[in-house]
Amino acid sequence: MRTIAQRDRDDLEAKLRHLIEAQKMPQHKAAKILGVSLSWVSRSCKRLKLVTQKSGPRRGRFHPNWNGGVIYRKGYCFLYAPNHHLSGSGSYAAEHRMVMEEVIGRELSRSEIVRHKDGNKQNNEPSNLEVFQSKTDRKQRI
Repeated sequence: MRTIAQRDRDDLEAKLRHLIEAQKMPQHKAAKILGVSLSWVSRSCKRLKLVTQKSGPRRGRFHPNWNGGVIYRKGYCFLYAPNHHLSGSGSYAAEHRMVMEEVIGRELSRSEIVRHKDGNKQNNEPSNLEVFQSKTDRKQRI
């Protein structure tokens, strides 16, 4: 026969499993909700062989450092677009290229260049962008 303490522990472990696996909750938040220590949660996860991510899920809007899907590199604005054909291994695509694709109504090839007329790399207004076939053909607009 199970003791009350054993039943309580089994209930806590069932709740922990749900929080960690189903809700993808970080261990410290699960500990707070369950009213137990972080070390108890950590040991229980290890004993129960739960797949955890101590700081939460690591990709996209679930990442603890998520900033809305906008990053800046070398002055250009990149948007989180994991399924976009222009996104690299980091799942971000250049905003100015995405805007130009929308303006011309087709996908840009990797060889096509989008230039900012005013030189401001963060001004991605359609009127400020122009597209060229390649770096050498800047006189030949599309």
